[in-house]
Amino acid sequence: MAALTHWQDGRVKQTLIARLLALRHAHRDLFTHGDYRALPVEGEHDDRLVAFLRQHGNQQLLVVVPRLAAGLLSGAECPLVPSSYWGDTRVRIPGETGAAWQNMLTDTTLKGTAKSLAAEELLRDFPVGIHIRHMHRQRES
Repeated sequence: MAALTHWQDGRVKQTLIARLLALRHAHRDLFTHGDYRALPVEGEHDDRLVAFLRQHGNQQLLVVVPRLAAGLLSGAECPLVPSSYWGDTRVRIPGETGAAWQNMLTDTTLKGTAKSLAAEELLRDFPVGIHIRHMHRQRES
């Protein structure tokens, strides 16, 4: 994301605020009525990641935020932890595994084919991860 090259002048923060306000406006019920569930993190840096899920109807919002990440930045030129530093750190995801996650900050897509997602994928392009997916409802017989 272009804002990361100028992270010290506030562009990252402004981009994040604008995207989250647009997301909240577009998915009002998810934010107003969605439940909150802290998600388990496992692996080498499980203590350096916070993750939670909001769900309402067939929509899920996954939020992943690093904590105590200064040691992982190791002289990086921007506040983005290099993907390789996350090692085997993963976030466990409840529910169906077939739906794709859309990154609301970078417009990239992650396939939801596993019961957990690697931190390196969730935080590859931006310092925090905000991902949404629309679950497929199973038809009743």
